[in-house]
Amino acid sequence: MTKIKESGMRLLLMLTAVLMLNCVSAQEKKATIQFDSKKHDFGTINLKKDSVVYATFLFENKGNAPLIVYKVTTSCGCTVSEWTKEPVESGNKGSVKIIFNPKGFSGRFSKSIYVKSNATEDVIILKIEGEVTDKEKGIFNLF
Repeated sequence: MTKIKESGMRLLLMLTAVLMLNCVSAQEKKATIQFDSKKHDFGTINLKKDSVVYATFLFENKGNAPLIVYKVTTSCGCTVSEWTKEPVESGNKGSVKIIFNPKGFSGRFSKSIYVKSNATEDVIILKIEGEVTDKEKGIFNLF
């Protein structure tokens, strides 16, 4: 009877250990990136006044592990990116700044920015858009 009790206890201990390991792996630490907005509309950009314009996209780490933005790439040489390079702890914020040079553009534009990180969603796509003109807006331009 004691051998049955011993083997039952061993089985119970092994089962408990397996369940505990499953719980630990289910609580794996992950970073989660959440942007305030994924799109910025510059509206009308006047070539005579604006040599460059910029947009700043703010994000927060909603996960339980440090968030690291590895790389930010753009769809055009007309845009340059700057971003928070140090790890962003859980609950803290960082940013991605996009500088757009409208020289050589006329009319509507839309550009994509790709943010690569260690977050659960490893690539986020941001957008900038607007319209480039070389005309001043005013009452005399209505006719």
